[in-house]
Amino acid sequence: MKNTVKESSITLRTQEASEFAHTPDVGALPLLIDVDVCEAMGAGTARQVRRWCAEGKIKAVKIGRKWFVNRDAFLEKFGLA
Repeated sequence: MKNTVKESSITLRTQEASEFAHTPDVGALPLLIDVDVCEAMGAGTARQVRRWCAEGKIKAVKIGRKWFVNRDAFLEKFGLA
């Protein structure tokens, strides 16, 4: 049985990212965060985040051609947890 995950269920549009950047309840973030959302939250550029993912510097998974960062690893790395 192949696990399939709808991209829309695990990502946020960049416009919505600004809401989460100012939300005190970071637990409201989805478990997997798109690199564009990480960028919008001040983690650096999307390119930098993709590089960290590829180098294994942050927990992430690649689905198709897109990287998704583990929420808890992201919050820990940037001191938001």
